[in-house]
Amino acid sequence: MQMAAVRAWVGGGAAVFCARSSVRGMATVAPSPLSHANAAKLTPRHLRMMETSPTLAINTLSKELLERGTKVYRFGFGQSPFPVPEAVRAALALHAHEKDYLPVRGLPQLQQAIADHMKRQGLSHFPTSNIAIGPGSKQLIFSALSSITANVALPAPSWVSYGPQVEIAQRRKPSTVTCNVQSRWFPTSKQLDRHMTRQQASRDSVARRPTVLILNSPNNPTGQMMDALEMRELAEVARRWNMVVVSDEIYALTAHPSHEHVSFAKFYPEGTIVTSGLSKWCGAGGWRLGYMAIPERLSWMLPAVDTIASETFSAVAAPVQHAAVRAYQDDDELVNFRRLQARTLSAVAKYCYAALSKAGVSVLPAHGGFYMFLDFSRFSRRLVSDGVRSSRAMCKALLSDTGVALLPGSAFLRSKGEFTARFAFVDFDGEQALENIERYSDDDLDEFVERHCPRMAEGVAALATWLEPYQPKLPGVQPAATA
Repeated sequence: MQMAAVRAWVGGGAAVFCARSSVRGMATVAPSPLSHANAAKLTPRHLRMMETSPTLAINTLSKELLERGTKVYRFGFGQSPFPVPEAVRAALALHAHEKDYLPVRGLPQLQQAIADHMKRQGLSHFPTSNIAIGPGSKQLIFSALSSITANVALPAPSWVSYGPQVEIAQRRKPSTVTCNVQSRWFPTSKQLDRHMTRQQASRDSVARRPTVLILNSPNNPTGQMMDALEMRELAEVARRWNMVVVSDEIYALTAHPSHEHVSFAKFYPEGTIVTSGLSKWCGAGGWRLGYMAIPERLSWMLPAVDTIASETFSAVAAPVQHAAVRAYQDDDELVNFRRLQARTLSAVAKYCYAALSKAGVSVLPAHGGFYMFLDFSRFSRRLVSDGVRSSRAMCKALLSDTGVALLPGSAFLRSKGEFTARFAFVDFDGEQALENIERYSDDDLDEFVERHCPRMAEGVAALATWLEPYQPKLPGVQPAATA
């Protein structure tokens, strides 16, 4: 039963066909033009060729397996395990009576609160009126991509939804800058400059359009953070090529202790759009509130952004916007909440990093957010000999055999044959963790994880055990004799 569910996730479905009647005396009934049989003709081609978000798919499958009584370690879906801060919940309750439509671009008090928050983060150049509020930064990134005729360049790996959004908004695939572990999975300035040189030399007039580059730090899927020098060098290239940069900073307030988030907009203020929201640091993914700050030089995009908003979602729910004003006040209570959250994430990340490295997985320690990007290349030869030839097949086998759910690297623009996967270290009770983290010194955080985040410890151990048969054989080492 479990394997059948996995196969369904990988690509199943049912087709409905209309049959013609052959009863004597009755007219033959033709299939309806709107039947499933005509789906291929009726669905726009660029949407027909796309799949549902792999992140949402793995979350749905994990829930189905759990409902059947299967033990699942939910390391595939990147949802914050922490509660919404009490002060923000109280603000939502206080404003539950708010029922009127708000301005399309957002509640003015919230725009001001976000502008003040950004100033405290060192970004004072965004006009308050250039801050747009939407139902999550995901929608706002899509609105930005839909508001400019451009090519879009994505680092590989990148978050699973950037590519599909580009295809929907621009009706063409994004170009990619393939990154490696040596640059901590970020594009280097030399890589980006070579990419732009090739693109602008193309005979294709479409390829010579302005370029939008999407950057994400702290990064999903790698957990890495760009430093100031890397940003400065990339900014020089972006400025030279007149690029528009979308800096997705949804994980900015989840930077781990001793790692400070720096916005790309500090180094390229005139050409960088900044997006963020409540879903990650505030644990409010289901509230659907995000913001987008557009610099004055790009303010010509705002009418199109407003049009998309007014003709689709109209405005974010009024009570949520009022509550978000409280979320962005950055007072001592909220700063302390973020401090405890960051210390918890760091403790879990370090525990998992040590266990995964010991098992032979190539991985960089996370510095922000709640992801690590795992490289199983060490095991590739024996995986292939066992019939596992892609990251998706590897994740499918791992889920079927152990209940450990990872998201394959191919979902993040990596090659299908590359044995990489995203690991989301969020399968624990965040509320309980926050209540207990201060009782442990830095030297005792492994004990904290094992006691208060037991599913993380169990799941990583299960993954390590699953890898044991695939460990490469060392030359000259004979298998141990059995009694």
